[in-house]
Amino acid sequence: VVLYEMLSGTSPFHRESAMATFKAILEEAPISLRIGRPDLPPALDVLVATVLEKDPAARPPGAAALRDALAALLPSLPSEPLPEGFFSERAAGPGGAETGPTLAF
Repeated sequence: VVLYEMLSGTSPFHRESAMATFKAILEEAPISLRIGRPDLPPALDVLVATVLEKDPAARPPGAAALRDALAALLPSLPSEPLPEGFFSERAAGPGGAETGPTLAF
C-alpha cells in the first residue's frame, strides 16, 4: 500500500466512506497506477498490483523477491521530476477536502 501511495499520491482503496473502503480492501483490485501516472512502466503497475493481491499465494514470496523485481525495473522508471503540487492535488478531493494521504517532500 505504501509503494502504491508513494507512486500515485493516493490510497489504492480509499472510497467515500469507511465501510466502502473496507469493502474495497476486501473485494476490489486497486485502480491501475497508470490511470494517474501513464509515465510509469506497465511492468511496475503489474508488480504493484501483484503485491496488493488478495490471495497471499499470488504475491511475491518475500521482501527480497520484491526488491529484486523493483531493481530490475529501475532502468525503465521515469527520471523527470513530477509537476509541482502533483501529490497535494491527489490528496485533496472536491473543494480541497483532504481525502487521501498527505504527502510532503
